[in-house]
Amino acid sequence: KGLDSRRFVLAQETCISYAHFMYRGNILHANIVCRSSEVSRIFPNDIHFIGSLGRTARRELGLDAETPVRFNLTLDSAHVIFSPTR
Repeated sequence: KGLDSRRFVLAQETCISYAHFMYRGNILHANIVCRSSEVSRIFPNDIHFIGSLGRTARRELGLDAETPVRFNLTLDSAHVIFSPTR
């Protein structure tokens, strides 16, 4: 499909459960849903992965490396796991 398609979708049962990419108005829009994320330890890794996913999508779509990627991130569940102190 061409860049006007809406079929650039990743869906899975992991913490990052949905990624939808649309190229509109010279911007690659990345709509990402995190089903669940532990924000104090895991979420920083998720953010780096999401950024990498956007760069990969841009490259796979044949877009210039300077094409902006606009992220819309939804966290369905953001939580912190506390460890008891000794």
